[in-house]
Amino acid sequence: MKHFFTSLLSLLFLTSFAQNIPSSAQQANLKQLENKFQSLFETNQTPLQDYLKRTNQPARILKPNGGVQTVEYLSPTGMPIFYQTLNLGGARTVQTNKVWPGGIAGTSLTGNGMTNRLGIWDGGRVLTTHQEFGSRVSQIDGTTTLDDHATHVAGTMVATGVSANAKGMSYQAPLKAYYWDNDASEMTAAAAAGMILSNHSYGQVCGWQTSDFVNYKWYGDVSVSATKDYSFGFYDNRAAQFDEIAFNAPNYLICQAAGNDRDDKLPANITTHEFLNRSTDQWVSSTAPRDPDGPYDCMLPSACAKNVLTVGAINELSNGWVNAAGVTMSSFSDWGPTDDGRIKPDVVAKGVGVYSTVSDSNDAYDTYQGTSMATPVTTGSLLLVQQHYNNLKGKFMRSASLKGLIIHTADEAGPAEGPDYSFGWGVVNTFKAVKHITDSNYNQIQERTLASNATYNQGISSDGTTPLKVTICWTDRAATPLAPALNPTTRMLVNDLDIRITRSSDNTVFLPYILNPASPASPATKGDNNRDNVEQIFIAAPTAGAYTITVSHKGTLAANAAQNYSLIISGIVGKPAAAFTANVQNICSGQNVTFTDQSGGNPTGRTWYFPGGNPSTSSATAVTVNYANAGTYPVALKVSNALGIDSFYSAQFIKVGGLSLPFNETFENSSSTLSNWTIQNPNNDSTWRLANVGGSAPGNQAYCMPFYNYGNINRIDALITPPLNFKGYTNINLSLKHAYTLDFDGGRPDSLKFYVSTDCGSTWTLLNINGGIVPTRAIVGTEFSPTLTSHWCSTSCYTINLSAYSGMSNIRIKFEAKNNHRNNLYIDNVSITGDQLKPVTKFGLTNTAVCAGLPVTFFDSTDNNPASWNWTFTGASTTSSTLQNPVIIYNTPGTYSVKLRTVNGVGVDSLTKTDYVTVLPSPNKPNVKSTSDGFCVGDSVLLSTDSVSSGFQWYNNNILINAANASSYYATLGGNYNVYLIGSNACAAVSSVKTILSGNKPDMPVVTTNLSSNAFCEGGTATLTSSAATGNQWYKNGSMISGQSAKTFATQDSGSYVVRVISSGCPSDPSNQIDLSIKPKPLTSAIATNDTARNNADATYNVAATTGSTYQWTITNGTVKSGVGTASVAITWGAQGTGKVAVQETAANGCKGESKTLDVTVFPKVGLEQLSFMQGIKVFPNPMHDELTVTFTNNQSRNATVKLVNIVGQTVSEEMLTGIAGGMSYTLDVSKLNAGIYFIEISSSEGTKQVKLIKK
Repeated sequence: MKHFFTSLLSLLFLTSFAQNIPSSAQQANLKQLENKFQSLFETNQTPLQDYLKRTNQPARILKPNGGVQTVEYLSPTGMPIFYQTLNLGGARTVQTNKVWPGGIAGTSLTGNGMTNRLGIWDGGRVLTTHQEFGSRVSQIDGTTTLDDHATHVAGTMVATGVSANAKGMSYQAPLKAYYWDNDASEMTAAAAAGMILSNHSYGQVCGWQTSDFVNYKWYGDVSVSATKDYSFGFYDNRAAQFDEIAFNAPNYLICQAAGNDRDDKLPANITTHEFLNRSTDQWVSSTAPRDPDGPYDCMLPSACAKNVLTVGAINELSNGWVNAAGVTMSSFSDWGPTDDGRIKPDVVAKGVGVYSTVSDSNDAYDTYQGTSMATPVTTGSLLLVQQHYNNLKGKFMRSASLKGLIIHTADEAGPAEGPDYSFGWGVVNTFKAVKHITDSNYNQIQERTLASNATYNQGISSDGTTPLKVTICWTDRAATPLAPALNPTTRMLVNDLDIRITRSSDNTVFLPYILNPASPASPATKGDNNRDNVEQIFIAAPTAGAYTITVSHKGTLAANAAQNYSLIISGIVGKPAAAFTANVQNICSGQNVTFTDQSGGNPTGRTWYFPGGNPSTSSATAVTVNYANAGTYPVALKVSNALGIDSFYSAQFIKVGGLSLPFNETFENSSSTLSNWTIQNPNNDSTWRLANVGGSAPGNQAYCMPFYNYGNINRIDALITPPLNFKGYTNINLSLKHAYTLDFDGGRPDSLKFYVSTDCGSTWTLLNINGGIVPTRAIVGTEFSPTLTSHWCSTSCYTINLSAYSGMSNIRIKFEAKNNHRNNLYIDNVSITGDQLKPVTKFGLTNTAVCAGLPVTFFDSTDNNPASWNWTFTGASTTSSTLQNPVIIYNTPGTYSVKLRTVNGVGVDSLTKTDYVTVLPSPNKPNVKSTSDGFCVGDSVLLSTDSVSSGFQWYNNNILINAANASSYYATLGGNYNVYLIGSNACAAVSSVKTILSGNKPDMPVVTTNLSSNAFCEGGTATLTSSAATGNQWYKNGSMISGQSAKTFATQDSGSYVVRVISSGCPSDPSNQIDLSIKPKPLTSAIATNDTARNNADATYNVAATTGSTYQWTITNGTVKSGVGTASVAITWGAQGTGKVAVQETAANGCKGESKTLDVTVFPKVGLEQLSFMQGIKVFPNPMHDELTVTFTNNQSRNATVKLVNIVGQTVSEEMLTGIAGGMSYTLDVSKLNAGIYFIEISSSEGTKQVKLIKK
């Protein structure tokens, strides 16, 4: 079973500790995105260059305050878009100093080794030769114009601290620098290559600007708004680009300066300014009124991106954060909200009075202020947070996890609890972020994925004392920018996730913070956040007991694809927190190290992992491990109890064979090697001790041998270095500083001898014999303590050649002092250096037979201290790596070769091992199904797999279940279950996790309705309400209604309804049953009439009458004369024109039918008496067919008009009849008329006579 054991360790440890490299699919997407942005950049150049040529506008301006302004592209409206650096003229404020070596966090984070992880885009070239950078800063693109701002920002992130006040946040980190003009494409490429953080202390020029406080320009687009720059708070194409990059590079966090525009305006004593005339593209003078910038809604467009970390600026907190009242806002930092109401800035940091490097010379410094300075303070600090997470977990956090963690651990700022639009979520606190990662007993960082229409529930417990806080953060898809407009409120959130916390004891639901953009100064309240991709719930005084965190989403996730998200949780109790100690970390070959489990949370199980050690694994609380071979080795510990698991991993924890060169010991408390020195004091009296001194830079501490007060002469005391490794070096030399003087009576001096050991101190060889220590100052009669540079050696300093020991390990140097009772000796700044040899490449595997689909770690054992590694793997899922000890997966059985190329400062070496790895086939991944996803305490659920094998092993929460080795298993506890399928070759495959919930049975809920009875009218809606606030599941006729889990449920269907409350998978008894029935609505007939509507005349209208029904008539241009409430009404019509009759029937059961309507034409009222000159009018035939005849007697010889009109009043035929006394006749051809109703009108000076006709 050796392969299965190795596979199991790989699954439990190595997958957790693999470095985050973008997958091949992600790299392909990023390459496509890089090409897209490169093409867009090139396309934008033609109209930009045309504009610059046409307007004689300079492409780059150096501003009097040292800032840079450039023209970058044209907006969708044709407006030129300007970029500018965001300066106006540390570590304690954001408490980064506490995570440095010697800080109270105990983490010794410096950024060392974080190669290719940190970047800067800025307005020019960084002075890479500055004394603060060494060789750690690289200008990647071809820009040649040195820039103070870029150099200042770079120094704030990574300056070494040659000038102590200029020390950067990650003061040993490498940094890649770029010019900003093609940033989107370059950022995409850098993210694909593994960059995880970048700094952007620049942004679009918006609103009011001046360089001399006399001449002012207003940069708003007057084609959008003549009074306010619409760009403030606007989600534009730049913001969408940043979001798209972040979404496709899930480990890459972009840190963006908020801007410095707040309260910029035209002073009262200045009446004119310039603005860009869009018709001429020229700056012209104006006295038109324009709004001041801010105070709210003045966030730069790129700072409005959802997935960036937007940083505002505050004044320094010299003693760190004490309380919210002590945090004071800078006078310039931009405030939110964004136009759609999102919270910006995200956080704040020191941005006033920041001292850092500039590009005037290699030792030049200056003090700047601005959000340009607050942002690198933050970016440099965040790199240390990622370094710490990687040190413990062997991988980097998602950018959403890092952003969420920084927000979660930020210190409160502002006038009220919670976020606001000025300070965001508060002041960055690096120490608290690192502490959150370290203390996983009370804190969690979870990286999860939510499928479309899915819900995630997690049970947690509170001790009733510690505040409970949960933050969710997700990298949202890029939104589609709107056309330029002033303050559009359309929301840019694409996937709207939601978080809730429910208290189990009473089902109280706790909601996240929300802000009101319509009242930006108002304090945060609690409610449904539908704007931000960060939500936070804070319970200041929780009651002890169980709670449930619920994550869901509104609507449908974009593309119906799953959404990654991160949960940051603090204030919980339960699962163990992995931690361990070792009695020594730097040892010689063949020595032992004793490891002790110091985990919190009472773990009941543990597994140690000791690559390169013997034993290589253990489950003991304390274990002693022997390391036979020189090298650097990781250590891992996994602990578990019934509530969960936790892991602690340190990548380079044990150094065997000694520390590599160069070795420089300053004896300061910040020294990482100080604790590894040893003292031999055979007489157990006065001996070597650390002492405060002066004149010996750097620092103020040295080792002292107190000869002055040593009572007995000829006593010997030794100070011994840690183990050292001289492999890979020649021309090795030892040097040190010393300070010494004789006492008042002179005499024979004390002595100091130097010894070397090549077996870690078992035997010693004398290097030199001194007749006495060379004094460095005149004799003094009091106890000597150096205070000046002149008190230390200059020409008399010791230098010893150690080249004879080149290539050896397990070296120790002994400084042996012999007392002659004179005066004190001090030594400081011990330095051992050598010339490095080129590397000799070596590597290996624990076992060269590996299982397909499972991770395997390659261990580099190259001699001569390589600085970089380039692996090539044939047949692997990842074909290359630049990590020292990469974790690789082979998916296809076969035999494969491996090549490693190593590089150091003096050379290159390669090694290829042909057919080195044999990949054995693993079983197919088993599937797990269950009879239910949850059950009540005391019950069980059957888990099973359809895989055919005799080798099964079930796990719950990654803890092996004893005797659970069949194809099925009855789960009696909730948890995350999976099964290992073990093949005949001992390779294993592991199923996906099946989450089974288990909880106590909730109280039975009670259902009420909005109905007076349980019957409702056809087409109506019944609303059912559960007495439980959360956890509801509605049922109809005994079947679960999918997706219906809210407190209320609305339906238009009849049936029998109940609700159950489900808590941690356990359903309550069903509620009281609500039997809903539907009452039919009446079927009302069409409105009928035999009358013609005439003004001021009556007509009767009716519908078919139903027993018990009442009728509501509504008349337009008329009134009901009689028949109110019945099926037949008489209507008196109003003026000639149109009218309408409507009726709605209400049946005896109370249900209303559909309203029926009839459009009516109201004709003039006429009668025969009005036409006294006409006698015997006849119109025939009626109904008419082909012809219509009209006859009458004209007894007064008057003219008459005969007109035929249709039902809508249109004239079909008209004829003037000349007045002739006697009988008259008129015939019309109606053969071509459509069937329908018509009217014949006979008019004279006395009036009109109208007759209704029907055409068939």
